[in-house]
Amino acid sequence: VRPRLLTLSSHGVPLAELGAFSWLPGGGFNTLLASATVVLALGIGIDYALFVVTRFRGELAGGATPTAAAAAATATAGRTVLVSGTTVIVALAPVLLINDPMMRQIVLGPMLAVAVLMAAALSLLPSTLAGLGARVNRLAPPLPRWLRYPRQPHGPNRFTAVVLHRPLVVLAAAGIPLAILSAFTLQLHTGLDYGLGTRANSPVGRANTAVAAA
Repeated sequence: VRPRLLTLSSHGVPLAELGAFSWLPGGGFNTLLASATVVLALGIGIDYALFVVTRFRGELAGGATPTAAAAAATATAGRTVLVSGTTVIVALAPVLLINDPMMRQIVLGPMLAVAVLMAAALSLLPSTLAGLGARVNRLAPPLPRWLRYPRQPHGPNRFTAVVLHRPLVVLAAAGIPLAILSAFTLQLHTGLDYGLGTRANSPVGRANTAVAAA
């Protein structure tokens, strides 16, 4: 429940920022922007919050105090959130180079949402968890025994051990097939086409051509 509350409460900040940007010269608020922001932020925000909450609950189960558990969750799961959020923002940033206002508006919303959710997961959420303490489990839904995760001994499992001991081998095993499957993208010709080319000989197409040439 709390990861969802954090995510929903964090939606207002990027949307407010986008509303402020719409007042700038040449700005605007595209309806697709709000939809893309809400959909992406909802999924990413819940994931980020679950990372931190799950680690916090694990630290509490290990006997740590709420403050120490929140600090450990921020230092471990929070680092994952920081790297993940930064990667998303950096990956979306090149779209801002496209000389198209609509594309820039659509990508700006998710970038702001990820930045706000990342900041909330690293500051607001740990402080809230430290205040809640063991009460964080109070609203946990009861699960049948066959759906609960069995207790596992401390230490990495076999797959994790292989990744940690042979990272380059695992990277090559995963990266080479992906590179082969992505080779066709080198032959793609990218560009923006809103379907106006099919109306070149129509009155609308001739009017667009005249407006663009003016």
